[in-house]
Amino acid sequence: MKIRTLCIAIIMLLQSNVSLAAKPVNDSAELLLNIVKNCRHTVDNKSVLNGKPTDIYKSNNLRRYQNTEVEASGDKIAIIGRVLDNHCQPVRNAIVEMWQVDCHGKSQQYCESVKAPLIKEDPNAEYTRMFKECDRFFTGSGTSVTDENGTYIFFTIMPATIHKTPYIDMSINSRELGILSVRHLLTTPLSMSDIPAALSNKLEDSSAIYRFDIVFSTENRYNRY
Repeated sequence: MKIRTLCIAIIMLLQSNVSLAAKPVNDSAELLLNIVKNCRHTVDNKSVLNGKPTDIYKSNNLRRYQNTEVEASGDKIAIIGRVLDNHCQPVRNAIVEMWQVDCHGKSQQYCESVKAPLIKEDPNAEYTRMFKECDRFFTGSGTSVTDENGTYIFFTIMPATIHKTPYIDMSINSRELGILSVRHLLTTPLSMSDIPAALSNKLEDSSAIYRFDIVFSTENRYNRY
């Protein structure tokens, strides 16, 4: 009898946990798909840092510079995701830096290198021709800081395909967990049904939305699990 009672109690406890887990914590948590479907550790790829620009733009909108309404050319896309620790708990205030090529396949590093002589009024017309290959309205990089749910978002354009799948590079810096570097291939965008209603207004001008979760393998020593 005692065993039967214990079994019933365990079943009721499991059912209550399932029902609690099914409820969204709040609108902000639901904003970026609070349930993590794939919580595997992200592999650190330090080689991507070789192409990291010296000066990362401080806005999460790569489509245009601040104080200007002119936007870069190309298909508008958005990059969303969450930064998590090794217990799949959100990491707040992580600095997520992203960089990529423009719609012509030119990187921020390249464009800045050919623009520098122009600033010095170099008469060499070759520099002018090379700089015209760049989209001067595209920032080439951006920064997003994660919120209390570990979420980040970038507004950008689809990078050019240069004999390979389009990709973006990221560096994630957390005071508690360290630094991770990663390259994401832009292969499969989210379907509209996977985008929360709370996000739809922000992303309505994006032709495609991609989601990438970043999972550190290190434990957050400031968290109580």
